[in-house]
Amino acid sequence: MGDVPPAPVSRFTRLARTHAMLAMADATVAGTLAGSIFFSLSPDAARPKVLLYLLITVAPMAVLAPLIGPTLDRMRGGRRMVIAGTAVARAVLFFLIAFNVDSLLLFPLVFLVMVMQKTAAVSRSALVPLVVNNDHELVEAIAKLGTIGAICAGVVVGPAG
Repeated sequence: MGDVPPAPVSRFTRLARTHAMLAMADATVAGTLAGSIFFSLSPDAARPKVLLYLLITVAPMAVLAPLIGPTLDRMRGGRRMVIAGTAVARAVLFFLIAFNVDSLLLFPLVFLVMVMQKTAAVSRSALVPLVVNNDHELVEAIAKLGTIGAICAGVVVGPAG
């Protein structure tokens, strides 16, 4: 009896696995920052930090999204490279954040994490149509990725906070 080779993993499955891991990492950072910085302050002291947090979360998408898509469209395999590159960059940034929680360097590091998150999100959104065969599968794939992200984030955000 010969060994039967494993069935090949679909492109969507690979994307979904990557999405799940990145969603867990993002939720861990968000939960940790919320528990350690934003909710440990009095309401008066928290106002400027909440405003800064909102700016950090909105600015990367507003500034980078229009630039990322056209650039990635011109590169062969660019979206996959960007997702992998942003994952590595976020891992390095998470490491640096761990040692700078009480430093002013924390906010630029968190900003860079958010930029990497948004860059990966734009790249992933551009990849989804390439891993399905038709419009029906596209709608289903987007719904599955949303569900996967929510479940994975929900699993890790409690312990992170």
